[in-house]
Amino acid sequence: ALLCIAAIALNAQNLISNSSFEDGLSEWNPGSWGGGEANITISTDYVSEGMNSAKIAVIADAPDATYKIYIRKQSLVLDTSKEYTLSFDILSASGKEETFGVTLYSHENISGTAWGVTFAEDALAFSGDGEWKSFSFDFVPQELAGSPDFGAMGLMFGFSKNITTYYLDNVVLKAKDSDSGDDETEISGNVYHVSKDGNDDNNGSEVAPFL
Repeated sequence: ALLCIAAIALNAQNLISNSSFEDGLSEWNPGSWGGGEANITISTDYVSEGMNSAKIAVIADAPDATYKIYIRKQSLVLDTSKEYTLSFDILSASGKEETFGVTLYSHENISGTAWGVTFAEDALAFSGDGEWKSFSFDFVPQELAGSPDFGAMGLMFGFSKNITTYYLDNVVLKAKDSDSGDDETEISGNVYHVSKDGNDDNNGSEVAPFL
């Protein structure tokens, strides 16, 4: 008789909990400062994953700084020896070109030991045509500016450049498998030959001992 143990693919864990806003804005920190103002709520009008998305309706812009209107995920831990993939979906139905930013940083006001940046795309552009746009970035955590505290990082999206309405959904941050280059690790399967009458005195690893 043959006992087969199938191979199993283990997906790397998404570090972003409530990544598609199914629990509302739980575990996310929305806000604004320095003149930027927006209503940040949950919407079912446009959805790319699950039933909800985050809706960022900008009332007053602050073009001098991308992150004066933001939604942020805190308490992220990054390993500087690993490569990560950050991906997300964004939409606007404004009918014009829109811009936004995304950064991974640390700061004393989000429990970090110091200010520092490890990833930043401050002027991302897309067409506000009412269709979801998917963005994906691969990066290895490093010191881009300041002294990042990799044990207390914040992922922040900034929307203060334009008066418009954005929708954000399906935010994923995963470590890539170092061997395969993707986010899956495969556990190899094994085949064992076992006794038909249950009196197997060997460890089951010999090749076809009962044929």
